[in-house]
Amino acid sequence: MSQRRNSGPDPAFAPCLPRGLLATRLLSTPLARRPELVLRGDERILALLADLHEHHALALHRAFTAWLLGYLLVELRAMDDAPDEPDPAFRIGLHRISAQQLPHLRATATGLTERGGPETLAERLDALLDRFG
Repeated sequence: MSQRRNSGPDPAFAPCLPRGLLATRLLSTPLARRPELVLRGDERILALLADLHEHHALALHRAFTAWLLGYLLVELRAMDDAPDEPDPAFRIGLHRISAQQLPHLRATATGLTERGGPETLAERLDALLDRFG
């Protein structure tokens, strides 16, 4: 696996997220002491939202940030147990867990193995932004 793939999404795919940034725990530093890359990303998002009322801009910034980090962690960092396996349940390793233990997870295995890409990211982002419109 290439270093580029391990370090995060392409900037063209998620331009507001600094390359190589991966949240592994809650931030434990004050805002002004956070890395400049993080602050620049926040600044870019808030600049895009500058025409909104401050309350709405902050709410949308928080929602977008939480959504994007969740999307990146769940969709883009998903791991396949056996990438060449044609059966989705086996591909993501569900064969290691009893079918009776997690029946809903097993039933959605096909959907869980599908990766979205830029089109899906844009579609889901539009849906999020529509909630604020």
